[in-house]
Amino acid sequence: MYSNIDSEACLAVMTEYLKKEDTRKRFPHYHPDALIEAISIVLRSNVMKFGDIFVRQITGVAMGINPAPPLATIFFALHEDFIFNKWKQCILLNRRFIDDGLAFWIHQQPFERDEECWKRFQEDINNYHGLEWTFTPRAQSVDFMDMTIHIQNNRIVTDLFEKKMALYLYIPPHSAHPPGVLTGMVMGQVLRIFSLCSRIEDIQRHIKNFHDRLTRRGYSPSDLLPLFEKAARNAEAYLSKSDTEIAADKAKKKEENSKRIFFHLKYHPNDPPSRVIQKLFRECIMQPEGEKPFRDVRNSGGQQIPIERLTICYSTHPNLKSMLSYRKISRRSLKVSSFLKDD
Repeated sequence: MYSNIDSEACLAVMTEYLKKEDTRKRFPHYHPDALIEAISIVLRSNVMKFGDIFVRQITGVAMGINPAPPLATIFFALHEDFIFNKWKQCILLNRRFIDDGLAFWIHQQPFERDEECWKRFQEDINNYHGLEWTFTPRAQSVDFMDMTIHIQNNRIVTDLFEKKMALYLYIPPHSAHPPGVLTGMVMGQVLRIFSLCSRIEDIQRHIKNFHDRLTRRGYSPSDLLPLFEKAARNAEAYLSKSDTEIAADKAKKKEENSKRIFFHLKYHPNDPPSRVIQKLFRECIMQPEGEKPFRDVRNSGGQQIPIERLTICYSTHPNLKSMLSYRKISRRSLKVSSFLKDD
């Protein structure tokens, strides 16, 4: 989607939207002229290096840059809001994640009118600065993102979508990764299964499959069982929370993160474990024996230093993949510029 966006049209649409009085009242935290200028730089001045040449992108939004997802989302959402309001008699619900969209269609009577409405709806969606969307045939079941959605007995049923050719090559236990990687993998995947599956039998099936795949990768069932039990309890507790409780937890976590310091290390299984480093941090920094606790120390401005926790962030050492994979154009090969034709 990014590269197909008309950059000049995008800039014009975003300029009009950001300067509207309603938009400025709703989002008073930004300066419209400064933001429009920043968007203009992103759309008109993107320069990329390829081999020995530099090229400037003359149309589209550059893929891989931070502003690309929100810019593309908002650009089409302004058209989307108008279209779905126009066709509200046919659309029960619609959702979109960047360039993947989903909508529930209300059939019209008679059949001929329904087909005509469906055709005109697609034409309206695609009538926007050259962006063209591919529509799948309407059906009672659809794969959307990482879940499958069914309509059964006038109810929406969801299930986890998995590709048939997926190999499930989870990190094996003998790999040099921190111990917390397995815990995070199990906790995250179990929560994902609980969140996306609406039927208990599907939840049980996917959790069993996940467990079996990990054992085939070499993990011990005796090590996995307590992790899976903890993950299931965590998922049930999280999904039972109200929106207010979840918002409060996020605010609390944000406050805690503001009092956290990060220590980046390359992980090696023979190095001192993280608990040893944490113990040294507490004994030597936070509460040194015979010295003032860190929380009572003031900086040069007389202010308290808001640090209460240490988080150890591990990264991997260079491995065979990073050393041998083809990542850069060899200097010994022909230059990219040699393939360009002179005008």
